[in-house]
Amino acid sequence: MYSWIISDDHPMHMHIYRIMKATYHIFDPSNEPSSAYETNNTATLGYTISQEEPRVSGIFIHFRLYQETDMRFTVVLRDITEDDMLFQIEDKVQGVCIPAPQELLLGMLEVEEFIFAMWMKNSGHCAPSSHKMERAIACLIWKHVQVMKYHLRVLPQETIVKKGVDLGLAKCFICNSDLLHCDSCKIVSCKSQECRGYSKPPLAQCAGHRKALCVPCLEDQGPNRWLEKCRACESWCSMEDLSVTLCTGCPVTSMPLAPGSKSGGFCMNCKLFGWRTCNNPQCSTGKICPECASNGVACLCQKVWVCDHCAEHDHFIMRCPRCDRPFCPSCCYIDRCAGCERESLCNDCAAEAPDADDEALGRMPVILISSCTRCDAKLCESCGTTCWSCRHVG
Repeated sequence: MYSWIISDDHPMHMHIYRIMKATYHIFDPSNEPSSAYETNNTATLGYTISQEEPRVSGIFIHFRLYQETDMRFTVVLRDITEDDMLFQIEDKVQGVCIPAPQELLLGMLEVEEFIFAMWMKNSGHCAPSSHKMERAIACLIWKHVQVMKYHLRVLPQETIVKKGVDLGLAKCFICNSDLLHCDSCKIVSCKSQECRGYSKPPLAQCAGHRKALCVPCLEDQGPNRWLEKCRACESWCSMEDLSVTLCTGCPVTSMPLAPGSKSGGFCMNCKLFGWRTCNNPQCSTGKICPECASNGVACLCQKVWVCDHCAEHDHFIMRCPRCDRPFCPSCCYIDRCAGCERESLCNDCAAEAPDADDEALGRMPVILISSCTRCDAKLCESCGTTCWSCRHVG
């Protein structure tokens, strides 16, 4: 018996995942896989060769949970030793065997076709030296089969016969454009939108890479997605491109985090209209989406903006005790004591009413009387000569 453990880079991965999902849904719903890239289930695809004559006598798929040692389910695609039994699902624990559901037959026929292609190609040849090499050969063989099926699908039979079309041609015979393969199941579409061989609906192709998925494989990606749509330009992008501009909604700092919504999904090529970056050097947030940046605090000079979290929990932004307007550290309209970090009045408030009684405000403005002899930071009377900015005393 020849067999493969089906990994997520095997060309039959998606077809076998759908068969496995349906099998567990029927017999063991609690262990039904929710996505094609779960690691709780193991699938093995195999075939046997007849002893009497060189032909495939049996094709089987075995399923089990990762922690189990024995196979729980066997899907029989072909078995000539059992009166040509076709498309049966057997539960070895319950001792039940049922015909495969009608909706699985197309996928099962694809798996069967793959086995025959592999057997025809490998007959009389040495086995590959490694599993990696074996998977690479399997992908090449299945891609070649899909190119042939593509030309059979888009070309009239009389054209194929009359012109002697090479069905394995790497380019579209109709328009000579390149062909595009789904990275998972290897189905083929012409790249030219003007060609009748162009897939409808089209394959989703990454704008920056060669990665592409057909609609069924796209829907079966699960949470660990290969491709996602950019929310701005609606082009398909690899997740590594989108992750650069994902918004966390709040900064990751040592301070208590404010709850922030998660949004994002913009590709690197899009101009992130409305996105902002917090100017507080201690804030580790990257780009912040318009939804999460709808508030925040901007300095009156309009050169500095900080997120809500930094405005509330950090002393990066200074506020006048009387008018409560925000100022950034580079503004010359206000000062702060380098010891207690209290603010003075801003220039406008100090000029309007320098002798006003500010006790009712609940936050008295500081009166700065000296400067640090080392860093020139301002100090109030209560802090004396101790500068907490540069740790200088005197």
